[in-house]
Amino acid sequence: MSAALTQPAAFWKAAREGRFVLPACGGCGRVRAFPVVRCHVCRSTDQNWVEGPREGRLYSWTTTWRVLHPRFSAVPFRVGLVELDVEGQDAVLFVSAMPAEPADDELAVGQRVVLEFTGLPDGRRAPVFAPVFVMAADGGRTCT
Repeated sequence: MSAALTQPAAFWKAAREGRFVLPACGGCGRVRAFPVVRCHVCRSTDQNWVEGPREGRLYSWTTTWRVLHPRFSAVPFRVGLVELDVEGQDAVLFVSAMPAEPADDELAVGQRVVLEFTGLPDGRRAPVFAPVFVMAADGGRTCT
């Protein structure tokens, strides 16, 4: 079995260091948002961790207002599906926690997002993609 599947600690170690890593096929180099047993492009079972992109576009999101489990009682919380900027290949979609601010009506599909890291209760740091805004002529902000 590949190192990407047997050593998920590498993902969390990189996050502690402020790095965002993703599994990539050792045969063809295709980057994935999650480890797979066999590359669907070249069928290789060799995978490695590589530096992931720090930017992307918001593909979709949802905001949850109901406590689904006592361990995750901070509501509202938002989860986004981010299309990462991976050059030279089809979309790589990554599920990411997102900041509760801004309000849903300030977000837009296709909006630019950038990587940030947030602290978790257990001391780990997690990658989070946050929306990018620019100042509008009227002094407000608008999505990019």
